[in-house]
Amino acid sequence: MNRNRNRWCLIAVLLAGCVLTGCDKLAKLGLGKFGKTASTPATNSAPGTPTIIIASTSVNTNLLSLDLGTVILTNHHETILSLGMGTNCRVSPLLLSKNSVQLTLTVETKNPQGKVMDLSITQVTTPPDQKFEANVGEFTFSFIPQVVPE
Repeated sequence: MNRNRNRWCLIAVLLAGCVLTGCDKLAKLGLGKFGKTASTPATNSAPGTPTIIIASTSVNTNLLSLDLGTVILTNHHETILSLGMGTNCRVSPLLLSKNSVQLTLTVETKNPQGKVMDLSITQVTTPPDQKFEANVGEFTFSFIPQVVPE
């Protein structure tokens, strides 16, 4: 009887591993990222600290870090940063107040025919003129946003 129970436990562990591996492979293929709602920002954050809302639900430990230095943006106008290999980062700023700017960061990768292969979007609320860091898809961006009014 104990031997039979051990077999069932082993089968359950193996099945759980298969399910987790399958979910991880789907996330790496870009499946399962769309149609998800963004998480709500933490309400216990101190004033002046960045609030990050992430729309992508996959977890990736192979992030590429990019420090862009100071990026000059115009309120309500999208800026496109080329990252090479058919990948662009679109930054859309929105001044909420003189002490707060909302940035929508969109990383889009296209194949040579121009078809979108991967799309990740993150929204960040941070003080202007202060360095922040945000994860978008396979990238970790850090830069100082300087937003010019229209």
